[in-house]
Amino acid sequence: MNDFDLHYLHYARSEELRKEAENERQARRILKAAKETRRGGSHVRHSGVADRVVRALGLRHGDETRGEDAGSGSSPRKERASVS
Repeated sequence: MNDFDLHYLHYARSEELRKEAENERQARRILKAAKETRRGGSHVRHSGVADRVVRALGLRHGDETRGEDAGSGSSPRKERASVS
């Protein structure tokens, strides 16, 4: 193995490790936001992402709080669909 091969292998592995670390950080942020949403936190930075995570995991807490806030029981999606 020459110096070029060694350098390339080191570079490729470094890039893989950076991507893995970034993905782990993003997953932690998403889970933290989802937990804050489930707790009813009003200061969630990634509320859209947290809602998607809650729905993907099949958790009902996010849907129940949204239904209580609406009062009429209709979701914004249903209202948008009826308008268009």
